[in-house]
Amino acid sequence: TVGASGVVTWAVRPLTNTRLYAQTRGGAATPQRVVNVATGLSLNAARTDVGTFVFSGRSLPARSGGLIISLYRLTKTGQILTAQTRADARSGDWSLTRRFTGTGTFDFVVRTGSDLQNVAGTSNTRRLAIS
Repeated sequence: TVGASGVVTWAVRPLTNTRLYAQTRGGAATPQRVVNVATGLSLNAARTDVGTFVFSGRSLPARSGGLIISLYRLTKTGQILTAQTRADARSGDWSLTRRFTGTGTFDFVVRTGSDLQNVAGTSNTRRLAIS
């Protein structure tokens, strides 16, 4: 219901790309606005052995067939693809094990591509000391 000011405000928190419009009862609809929603991604890392880490997290919303998750090491000049896996189609959970031969402190993120359901997503950055 529109108040006396003629302005209506509400929060929209869609999980997937969404088209929005308003329409008065019996009237014409406003032009549609597209709200692009990025895939939600989390990134955790646990050392399991010397130079070996298990990276894990969740992608939301989960996708039929599972979403491809790409692990990147960040550098001063860009990013280097380090590994890929597929998230579980029902839960969105994913996990991969990566063994490193070098040492140092590095930043990692996971990313997804865009699809019809969501635009590309990027996780939090995780800094690891690899020794």
